[in-house]
Amino acid sequence: MKFKIFLYPVLIFLIIFCIDKLSIIPSIQKLGRIENSPLENIANGVAKIYKKKKIENELQTKLLKESSNLTDSKKSAVVLGTSRSDILKFSERDFIQQSKFITQKEKEKLLQFEIETRSVVKASDFLYHLILFKNIVDSGYKPNLVIIEVSPETTNLNSPFHAKTQYTTNILKYQFLIELSQIAEKSWLKTVLTSVLFPSSYYKFKPEKAISNLIAKKDYLSDNNVIEAYEFFPATAALPTSYEDYEVKSFPLNKFQERIVDYSNHLHKDNILRNYQISTSELALFDLLLKEIKSSKIPVVFWRPKVHPYYYAIQMQEGLAEIDSLLENKIKEAGYSYINLQNTSMNCDFFTDSSHHSGRCAPEILSKILSTE
Repeated sequence: MKFKIFLYPVLIFLIIFCIDKLSIIPSIQKLGRIENSPLENIANGVAKIYKKKKIENELQTKLLKESSNLTDSKKSAVVLGTSRSDILKFSERDFIQQSKFITQKEKEKLLQFEIETRSVVKASDFLYHLILFKNIVDSGYKPNLVIIEVSPETTNLNSPFHAKTQYTTNILKYQFLIELSQIAEKSWLKTVLTSVLFPSSYYKFKPEKAISNLIAKKDYLSDNNVIEAYEFFPATAALPTSYEDYEVKSFPLNKFQERIVDYSNHLHKDNILRNYQISTSELALFDLLLKEIKSSKIPVVFWRPKVHPYYYAIQMQEGLAEIDSLLENKIKEAGYSYINLQNTSMNCDFFTDSSHHSGRCAPEILSKILSTE
């Protein structure tokens, strides 16, 4: 009798536990889960772009085989990164041709590429880079090159944009949750494990919503307009006439205080560099990214963006030179190209603030990156 009293709660728990797993079945999950998270909107949006490019490439290949008069189309380069990579969108043809910072030969090489920047996400991390790279692979699209940013602050456990924040503000695939549970630090491991054990709570799955959507022949994406709109966002742009930037040694005093000194202090004390502590989970995510790249056989080059000397001194004070070396070693051991623009001579030395090279320098930045191919 006592055994039965003990057994009933266990059986009830196991039944609930098993029913809860219904929420990870794709055909069921899409009916009753929460609407798309920001990362999903971006991933789904660019996936449509990649699939369209894949079809275009296949058609182009077919036409090239059938006609000897046609020449090969432009090469494609997809950019993954943070706001520091966002400036690479200033790679519109006329803007490149007008650049006074690169040679004619460099312009000609750069103009051979079609730069795709719609996978760049401000305030992102290696979790974003990994998922968005997987997105390229899953779409079947094979660009000629993927350019991936490696900013050292990405490895900061206390960054407001650390993987644990990205996990809590987005909805991730169940298989990826399992991967996260194996690499998350203690500070957020319990939360991830709870999501793995009880996914219906993570996906905010509601049975009544699933039934209602089933009857109405709808799902969680039926009212989503962002994904469709994504392909209409421009991949490249010209530098706006109102764009405000300054050469490294020519900042007006008030702008230097505001954009260099004050902004550097903000980054150091309250933002990406606050209480720097190396994150084992971000490094593990970077290792997973390298593994994914290896299996994809897609050419990749990594780059470390340049920051203003004032902020760079703070980076070095926090020991980020060691992080730069650590990431560089991982990249080179995996057999990929890497360029650290902080240690590279540049003709264009304009900045918008202490953390961001100017978009005016995009042609030269891209040219330097492509030179490592």
